[in-house]
Amino acid sequence: MCNEILGLCKNPHIEELPVEQVAANILSTKPDFLKNDDFINNLYAQIASDTNPREVIKTVHISDIHMDKKYLEGALVKCGSYLCCRAEMGMPGPGQAGAREWGERTCDTVPKLVENMMQFIANDLNPDMMFWTGDNAAHNDWDNSVEEVIDYTVSISDMIKEAFKGKNLTVVPTHGNHDTWPTD
Repeated sequence: MCNEILGLCKNPHIEELPVEQVAANILSTKPDFLKNDDFINNLYAQIASDTNPREVIKTVHISDIHMDKKYLEGALVKCGSYLCCRAEMGMPGPGQAGAREWGERTCDTVPKLVENMMQFIANDLNPDMMFWTGDNAAHNDWDNSVEEVIDYTVSISDMIKEAFKGKNLTVVPTHGNHDTWPTD
């Protein structure tokens, strides 16, 4: 990349190595307790043999919500575009399906479904920790803005805060590729 794309390096030294040699070099630097590639099996055996009680933490992982604030109940479900179920994509004609109240498989998520999901997680699952790995905004990548992407993250944050009000929940968030602008 330095020479071929940027044109910054003079006479780069590129040496092709056999994969077996690379693997042997990596394995030679491992500590002795890892060298046999049985570390994980040994760790699980050690955990299984421990009869002492241990704390159990209930976790939930949410990802790829892709909430669509422009979802319109009754809008065209199969619109021939990447993002349907919106007024701008049209309304169904005879024999065509309209978007239902709680969402469609071919469309992004209805906000009320996200709120309902958060309430279910808070009240029925009652986790100690939530891993939230992003992808909050709708799939309208071609025309969204920084403000819109931020608005979706703030909206879902507010839904989480409301659903878990008064509860002890640790949220571990991270951005997804749709949570930056431009996307990816």
